[in-house]
Amino acid sequence: MSGGHFDYMQDRLNGVVDEMENLLSKPDNFGLSEYAIGKIKEAIKNVKIAQIYIHRVDWYISGDDAEETFKERLEKDLSNV
Repeated sequence: MSGGHFDYMQDRLNGVVDEMENLLSKPDNFGLSEYAIGKIKEAIKNVKIAQIYIHRVDWYISGDDAEETFKERLEKDLSNV
């Protein structure tokens, strides 16, 4: 069975990423400092990395990926962040 072990948490994190990206897309960024903007961008990247790990571990422990496939897909997915 594909996924579901973590109750599809990785999919729900998409909403978090969307909200942070939306915040940064506003013309005035709600008056955020350059420091805050940088940290939000860092948070977006870290949440995306967390999504990848959750997804790959989910498939691995659900039996959808063998050890080598788990490793290959994890490395490939992380290289795209």
